[in-house]
Amino acid sequence: TDGSNFWLKDPSAPLFNKRLYGTSSSEWYAQPVDCVGVNEIVLSGNDAELFDVVDSELFLKPGVSLDYETKSSYEVTLTTSGVSVTHTLSIIDTNEAPTAITLDNDTVLENATAGTVVGRLTGTDPEGDKLSFALAVDDETIDNELFTLGNGSLTTAGLLDAETMGVLTVRIEASDGTGTFAMDFDITVLNVNEAPPEPTLDPGIVAENQPSGTVVGTLGTADPDQGDTFEYRLVPGAGDTDNDKFNVAKDTGVVTTKVAFDFETTSRCNIRVAVKDSGGLETEGVLTVLVTNGNDAP
Repeated sequence: TDGSNFWLKDPSAPLFNKRLYGTSSSEWYAQPVDCVGVNEIVLSGNDAELFDVVDSELFLKPGVSLDYETKSSYEVTLTTSGVSVTHTLSIIDTNEAPTAITLDNDTVLENATAGTVVGRLTGTDPEGDKLSFALAVDDETIDNELFTLGNGSLTTAGLLDAETMGVLTVRIEASDGTGTFAMDFDITVLNVNEAPPEPTLDPGIVAENQPSGTVVGTLGTADPDQGDTFEYRLVPGAGDTDNDKFNVAKDTGVVTTKVAFDFETTSRCNIRVAVKDSGGLETEGVLTVLVTNGNDAP
C-alpha cells in the first residue's frame, strides 16, 4: 500500500480455480487484500454479493460455486476511506467429468439375435468434449454380461428371455478422456409369443377290451409363455396310423377310445396331434398309446 490506495496482490494473475471454489466452505479465498491500517473495506459492484472481505482477505461466500462455462470472470469494487479500486477476477477453467448419459431406447424383444441394437447413447459434458462409452465392470448387481457396446450403441450379446429375465440393469460409463461418469439403465425384455412345444400324453395307456369312450389320458404342453391357453386336435401326417381309433377333446385335451382294443393284435397305437396356443402358433407331434393285456375268457 502507498498509504492512500490498496490492491489485490498480483491482480494480473487468474484468481479462481472453479474446482476449489465449487465448495460451500469459506476457507478458500482469492488473494490477500493489502489495505491501510484497520480501515473498513466495502465491496460493491454486480458480483459483490458473491464475496466477503474478512481480515483483509477476499473470500467466496459459503455455498457459492463458480462455473467457468457459465461465467468466466467477475468484477468487484473495493472501497475504503473514499478510495475505490475495481478488480476483474478470472476463473481458471478445469476439466469436469461428463454429467449425464442418455439411451434413446430401453426395450428389446426376447429371442432377438445377438447383436440386436437396444439403443444409441449420447452424453452431456460441461466442456462439450467428445465422449466415449464403455460397459462398467460387471458385478452381481448388474447384467452387463448380457450386452455389448460399440459405435455408441448398446447391443445384445445373446438371446434374452422375457419369462425368466424381465427387466435387466446395465451400467454404462461415459469418459471425456480425463473424467468418468457412470449411470444405470433398466432394459425391459418384451415378451414375444412362442410356439408351444410338442404335446405330451399322460398316461397314454388303455387296457384291452375296454368299451368305446374309455379315457386314455390327457394332452398337455410346457409352453414358455405364462398363462397361455391351448387347443388340441388330431391331424393327418406321418405317424397318424391310428388317428381313426381315438377322439380328442379340443379344449381339455382328453383322449378317449373309439373302439375296443385287443392286446394280442394291437399292443401300441400311434396318433398325430397338434397343439395351438392362444396366439395361433401350432406345433405337431406323434404320440404312442400303449394297450395293456387283460385276462381273456377261454
